[in-house]
Amino acid sequence: MRSRQEASPAGRIRRLLLSRHEPPGKRNTVSRTWTELDLNVLAENIRAVISAAAGAEVIPVVKSDAYNHGLAPVTAEAWKCGIRSFVVGDINEGAILREHLPHSRILVVGAVEPKDVADIVRLRLIPIIFSETEARAVSEAALGAGAVVECHVKVDTGMGRMGLPWERAAEILGEMAGLRGLKITGLCTHFASGPADGDFASEQAARFQEVAAGAEQRGLRGLFRHAANSSVFREVCAWNFDGVRPGILIYGYGGAGRRGIRTRPFLQWKSRLIQVKDVPAGFRVSYDSTFVTPHRTRLGTVDVGYADGFSRLLSNRGFVLAGGRRCPVAGRVTMNYIVADLGPDSPAREGDEVVLIGRQGAEAIWADEIAEWRGTIAYEVLTNISTRDRRIIASLPPRPA
Repeated sequence: MRSRQEASPAGRIRRLLLSRHEPPGKRNTVSRTWTELDLNVLAENIRAVISAAAGAEVIPVVKSDAYNHGLAPVTAEAWKCGIRSFVVGDINEGAILREHLPHSRILVVGAVEPKDVADIVRLRLIPIIFSETEARAVSEAALGAGAVVECHVKVDTGMGRMGLPWERAAEILGEMAGLRGLKITGLCTHFASGPADGDFASEQAARFQEVAAGAEQRGLRGLFRHAANSSVFREVCAWNFDGVRPGILIYGYGGAGRRGIRTRPFLQWKSRLIQVKDVPAGFRVSYDSTFVTPHRTRLGTVDVGYADGFSRLLSNRGFVLAGGRRCPVAGRVTMNYIVADLGPDSPAREGDEVVLIGRQGAEAIWADEIAEWRGTIAYEVLTNISTRDRRIIASLPPRPA
């Protein structure tokens, strides 16, 4: 029989962490690549965000497996820091989170269908409804199940993606308030960009406030209002409303902004050198021989490829850290391997650790720099890392200011 401590929320989280993650020095030998998480840094990030929220509730966005950092370890640490609400991407993530944090408030940002209502009710999830059609379908399904679904409603103030059209949102909300299968408790929107984008963010905020006022006039009082994402939150405090939804800022990216909210990455991604060879000038490397050594050098084959999330766009463009140095990717990135030009006098040897994201010695490569090489954003770099990779709870050196 499990002890009372093991049956507690903390105990459940601990069992989950032990089953899916490893402590330092216990790397799964089957994994070709792995990630290391420093949860102490995550805690620092969360505390910095809470402090900057100025009383608004902090609701971390943990969709897509917490931006591929791991839903379980990220939410467990956030809970320890006092976070009680989270945004997940879909019902499956909501189910995982509910099992391990039974008392948390879970907002589901993805689409909800009538067939999902039974699970929503059972798991006590709060869907974010974004259309009148969706609202009516969910309400009808809820009534059929003899239940009422608590929900928030999203307003499209300028993102152009999901949400009630802001011009008619107050009117539609008034009609939705009459649906007996729904209990509307919150109102939200999503900013398309930060305040740096001229006055458009200000216009979105004004539209949202207008909708909130119109909803109140139609009897929807005391709605929990949330809008600010990382790009807005790091710049201004005026649009915190009742809650903020930081995403990339929690994971250490996005910049400090005008408000000086400093966070740092807590995920490192690593692999190993599986072969090292000294080669002469004129040596051809990888498919199509797109790289030919200009001089004598040492090449290292790294056990990672585009199947693991190391993008083919980094062919002859990206870098890795090996032997304490920044080493260019030589030739094409292949499905399972890359070749790095270690340099003729490199101390790196077969079996040595290679850092793909993170720090080694005095050198560092982070996801935002890789994003520049690839012509994308840090979000994509992080979420592209293969979910086959093992996660290790480890220590991460500080990132220079």
